[in-house]
Amino acid sequence: MTKQQGIMILFHLANAKNNDLARFCKKFYGYRDHSNKGKYIYERDGIISNVPHIKINPIRTALIVKEEDADIILNALESFGAKIHKRKIELTSEDQEELEDKDIS
Repeated sequence: MTKQQGIMILFHLANAKNNDLARFCKKFYGYRDHSNKGKYIYERDGIISNVPHIKINPIRTALIVKEEDADIILNALESFGAKIHKRKIELTSEDQEELEDKDIS
């Protein structure tokens, strides 16, 4: 397996109020929706649901994506007014496998 390039994205929503942060998290990460007193559960996709990514735990605002998928995430974060830091990185073989396993296409 040849080494691929990836992008590490770190972001921060500095001046966002709590309700704005909640709205951002729902749109960006997706959420679980309950109806009829919990009888039905629906998974609502977020922006990153369809982009193979690796969350860097426990840092909620850090992601690793393939280089070709970075623009989708970066454009979404810019639309929310996030302060963004990005770095090009060389993906490890484990990172490559994890991103390939999550590949939607």
